[in-house]
Amino acid sequence: MRILALTQRVPHLPDRGDRIRSHHLLKRLGARHELWLACLSDERIPRDARGVLDSFCQRHEVVRIGRARRLLQSAGSLLTRQALSLAWYYHPRLLRTLRAWQNEVHFDAAYVFCSSMAPYWLDLARRQNLPAVMDFIDVDSLKWSQYAAASSGPKAWIYGREHRLLKEWELGVARAAYTNLFVNPVEVAAFRELVPELRVEALSNGVDRAYFTRPEDEKLAFPPRVVFVGMMDYRANVDAVIWFVSRVWPLVLREEPGAQFFIVGARPTPEVSQLDAAEGVTVTGRVEDVRPFLWGARAAVAPLRIAQGTQNKVLEAMAASVPVVATSLATRGIGAPRGPHVMVEDDPKDFASAVVSLLHDSPARTAQVEAALHMIGEYHSWESSADHLERLLKEAAESTTR
Repeated sequence: MRILALTQRVPHLPDRGDRIRSHHLLKRLGARHELWLACLSDERIPRDARGVLDSFCQRHEVVRIGRARRLLQSAGSLLTRQALSLAWYYHPRLLRTLRAWQNEVHFDAAYVFCSSMAPYWLDLARRQNLPAVMDFIDVDSLKWSQYAAASSGPKAWIYGREHRLLKEWELGVARAAYTNLFVNPVEVAAFRELVPELRVEALSNGVDRAYFTRPEDEKLAFPPRVVFVGMMDYRANVDAVIWFVSRVWPLVLREEPGAQFFIVGARPTPEVSQLDAAEGVTVTGRVEDVRPFLWGARAAVAPLRIAQGTQNKVLEAMAASVPVVATSLATRGIGAPRGPHVMVEDDPKDFASAVVSLLHDSPARTAQVEAALHMIGEYHSWESSADHLERLLKEAAESTTR
């Protein structure tokens, strides 16, 4: 097949949730089919990115879009009934490229990654028939509802507006697509409550176990270290580490005075950077490779109080044989029955007790690691997810000839 893929970020490096998903799925699709990729970028593109894209794409176009332009476009959308997210991801150059491609070749199907890229597909579909598999990943409008509930004043109004308009947009896009994908059954159920008559399926995230497996010669005699991994300008991650350092970490230090907490991730906000001054806390900023920080930790935490979708940080820690303590929201999208593979706590005292229990070797700690490895092997394979996506794209392409 000749497949058009639309992504809101360059699917390389796979260093954040959406890029991890798009990178692994598109790399596998590109090995089997002719893949044309169009995407946006708001940051410096890694030197090797274009070479990586060349390895699995027939053609690719990356359009840089600056923050100033995005802010101006989003501010302008406040005067209309357009969601801020749609203005944030719009660039006329990308649309011109796509129209030129469509004049040059025939696409069998489109893979649209996130609802904010759907306007580009819909423009092409109006010009000639182009069935699409719409990958929402999660119900993004619900995230904005959570933001509104956690805010006040003008922010609460803006977030509430975004929730309403994005929800309306999501429903319209879903009705136009051949089928709609979400990252786990929880997101599927949430969307089906809105539109039960549409075709909606789960396409789970995977994790590269071989990549995250701890080297055999890696020493296990490391200090009582706890780690959090994530993009540190993302609101949910910022809220999570602030809550953990203020409410949970002092209780951990009371039991383990020498414990260390590493916040690992690019673009730390000023609020996150200030946490570096707290006792036992280190804010690393961007690192070339997160694996040494996982391999050097006794426990990983995912104290998210705002969450949609599947948390890759949890899956990656499991694959690295690092036991995890997480809130119930952070684990609701893992896609496996609740079990011994992760410790789930929402109360600060209980969360701290769980972390302390993992700072020492014990049969229970070993059992959790083994259960986690078994769970991701059974439920989170990129190969099976790519196979599923390929089948859906073939069905979409065939639907135009029936």
